[in-house]
Amino acid sequence: MNAAQTYKHIIFQKRTYFRSCLIALLFLGLAAGEGYIRGYDEAEELAMEEERTEDIQKNPSKVPYIEHFKHYAPSVGWDWELLAAVAYHESRFNPNTVSPGGARGLMQLMPVTGEKFGLNDSTFFLPEDNIRAGCKYITRLQHQFKGVKDSVEMAKFVLASYNAGPAHILDARALARKYGANPDRWDDVEYYIGMLRYEEYYTDSVVRYGFFKGRETTAYVHNTLRTYRQIQHGEFDASKRLIARRETLPADSADLAPDSSAHSPAYIPSPLVNPSVVAAHTVAVPHHPDTSHISAEKVEIPSEK
Repeated sequence: MNAAQTYKHIIFQKRTYFRSCLIALLFLGLAAGEGYIRGYDEAEELAMEEERTEDIQKNPSKVPYIEHFKHYAPSVGWDWELLAAVAYHESRFNPNTVSPGGARGLMQLMPVTGEKFGLNDSTFFLPEDNIRAGCKYITRLQHQFKGVKDSVEMAKFVLASYNAGPAHILDARALARKYGANPDRWDDVEYYIGMLRYEEYYTDSVVRYGFFKGRETTAYVHNTLRTYRQIQHGEFDASKRLIARRETLPADSADLAPDSSAHSPAYIPSPLVNPSVVAAHTVAVPHHPDTSHISAEKVEIPSEK
């Protein structure tokens, strides 16, 4: 190959490289666009958001779709305010949201899960249908944690699993059981969720699903319960939050910092409260007592939401 041919070959390679980069950037840009609002341009979405804001301001609870939350919450034994809090932290009450991972609608269900619970392309983004399907998924998760006899504690496990799927939560329960903590108490299991990012724990013989950061999930539980309390006490106004925040999914710092008072009984869904269980108590979680003979229970893992 002479000098001229070598030069042409280099130019051709550079052009191919830059063309590939442009295509990749275009693909990523389209993916990012689909990651937030499906099928609408910015002006249309802004108009719909303003319409939601007006609707919120008309009702005293300052929460949209309140009639649907009130109708379907009893099917899972929750206050409607807790179901609404889940929707807020999933989609910011935007029924047209599509996450970068593909979760859709008000309750952010994955396509396969949504179809399993009755949704299709024409109903996935309808608020009532999405809430109904979300409640069916919550019921599935409640069945997954039926061994947790206290309904207050079960609600916390279900919230964590709604955010991350049940697999890593079950691993953390197995660790709690092995090392002498209470696998049916959220505060104990939360500790081991945090430990799953360390090799000593995620390679433990009772852990089936490996490494898990966990911070986002524990923050999700705390923040959802905090929002639940705010809605119950009339301290939540979704219209102001929508006006102040035009983007939908990216989490802000408040969503990643668990509120220090989140273990207060005021956070617990009132129909689920068992006063004898809710009394404040703290148990020190042991690091490594010699109880390695206890093995993890075998469970079936439902599909992701």
